[in-house]
Amino acid sequence: MISTAVKLKHLVLLGGGHAHIGVLRMLGMQPEPDLKVTLVSPSRETPYSGLLPGVVGGHFPEQDLYIDLARLCQFAGAELIVAAATAVQPDQNEIGLADRPSLAYDYLSIDVGIEPALSDLEGFDEGLVPVKPITGFMARFHRVYAGYQG
Repeated sequence: MISTAVKLKHLVLLGGGHAHIGVLRMLGMQPEPDLKVTLVSPSRETPYSGLLPGVVGGHFPEQDLYIDLARLCQFAGAELIVAAATAVQPDQNEIGLADRPSLAYDYLSIDVGIEPALSDLEGFDEGLVPVKPITGFMARFHRVYAGYQG
């Protein structure tokens, strides 16, 4: 008897950035039956930078800024692992995760964002609020804005 079972390939999306949100959205609309997808993110939600000016300007409530990654993964048929990556081991096709076993993959996509080197910026002071990393932007914005209110 010949087995017709197809071995699923495992795609790991490391980080909940724009590119991976797009991948998950497309997989929800057009599933890939031979592909297991896992999103690894340190948070269950991610801010959508396209809405950031509207939130800062007071046109939208802050809660509208966040995309629910668990709900998006459910739509896409993907698994969500809420954990921070500690290492990528391409020679072993594994990702090290904080407080969890390593995660094996066949394919890996990395979309973890950037963090600017603010000390390199001439004239940078505490009154400027860097957008990146976007995950902590609203907390930084509220801290600076509160200083101008008092």
